[in-house]
Amino acid sequence: MVLSFLFLVQCKNTIFTDCITFTLPQWPPEDSSVYPELAFWKITICADNKTVVKKHLPQTKELDFTIKKNSLFCITALPITYIDKNYCSFFNCAGAVYPFMKNHSDIISVTWEQGFAAAVIESLYCGSTQASDKEMFLKSFNWPRFLDEINCRENYNPWLCDKTRIITAIADKNFNINLLNQKNFTINSDLILPERLLSQYIPENQKILETGQICVSKQMQNFFSSQNLCIIINGDSDKNYSADYIFMPIYIEDL
Repeated sequence: MVLSFLFLVQCKNTIFTDCITFTLPQWPPEDSSVYPELAFWKITICADNKTVVKKHLPQTKELDFTIKKNSLFCITALPITYIDKNYCSFFNCAGAVYPFMKNHSDIISVTWEQGFAAAVIESLYCGSTQASDKEMFLKSFNWPRFLDEINCRENYNPWLCDKTRIITAIADKNFNINLLNQKNFTINSDLILPERLLSQYIPENQKILETGQICVSKQMQNFFSSQNLCIIINGDSDKNYSADYIFMPIYIEDL
């Protein structure tokens, strides 16, 4: 069943607004026996100098908005799942950014691949203290180039970048594309657990299934899951790493 929700104001066809339908990703992304049950979507909207957070039912497929033409509109969709009847936030968010992802259609897909860029914009949006200059500052950055740089890299997980450094660099107006470079290594997933491992970054999971290899950053903690376990991997090579196993953390943010 497709549910469609209308927010803000009733859609009107004028030269000043765009009526955009954002389509949420499929859940589960693939085999339902591998992924946990979806409890709800945590949707965050940054627009018009405001940040709005709402919960939406798992059955939600589309969200409709009337947006001031060519203004900045950022949406992230975070899947909150069940682990032993408790809420858990493990997977990275999906995202979309208007007008940078708009083409000739009034339908924009909220995708896992665009989640990182949307999350960066969301952090900058929430961190700004000058509301009047917020949108002008964010729109002055070359987001299409930023998105293209992420999309053109093969077998790339943008969440393995140093997000804090990227946000700081953009805020200070000294961003360098080299901040998207990574220092990674791979490990045979069977050496961690015989069961299938899941990455926080949804698009990476099909590659893990096909190759049996997981990509690990040398510069940060790496999180994977299997059933109700969270696996935390640290290291600097496939010969020198450690793996810690804990029960999946419970989602405790105030919703």
